[in-house]
Amino acid sequence: MRWSAHEARDRFTVVRDRLIALDARRRLWVWRHPRPVAAAIALICLLALQSRIDATRAVERSTAEWGRVASVLVATADLTPGQLWDGRWETRRLPAPAIPERAIVDPNRLDGAVVTARATAGTVITEAHLTTTVDIPDGWLGVPAPRRGVAAGAGDPVTVALDGRLLTDRAVVASIDDDTITVALPAGAAAVVAARPEEAVVLLAP
Repeated sequence: MRWSAHEARDRFTVVRDRLIALDARRRLWVWRHPRPVAAAIALICLLALQSRIDATRAVERSTAEWGRVASVLVATADLTPGQLWDGRWETRRLPAPAIPERAIVDPNRLDGAVVTARATAGTVITEAHLTTTVDIPDGWLGVPAPRRGVAAGAGDPVTVALDGRLLTDRAVVASIDDDTITVALPAGAAAVVAARPEEAVVLLAP
């Protein structure tokens, strides 16, 4: 529908008058109720101030966290279980959030130590790279299976296959010796492997 210039002008005038009337009512209400208006303005200002304070504190916490550095030991080469750490590490200073739990900070720990879990160049060395066992997660079970020469260490993620089919890709090496590898995996998959451990095939996770 098309309006004539006169109709359009009249409609514009009506809308304008309504807006003016609404603004006048708003001003009158504010004039008659100064205390609620002042309280609302004060509340808004307090909320805005608190928001700025919280944001400032968050920035300060992040800055403080990332500003803290510590010396840790880092691998300088790609290593596989069974190798010696001798000459394959260096000390680096890293921000606190970049340092994993149980990181090694004492160089004496690596004297004559054997690599027990894969490590790539630049990896922060942790207890998992030095110990032969790791804790089994809650709700999981550890099941021994033939090692079959798999180059894995304690803490390494692995997959488990049975009858040529992947049984689970959620498994971790709990411990290892010359012939046996104990794999921690969810209870359901653990029950299947435990029934036929000699047929299970453990492979490093891709």
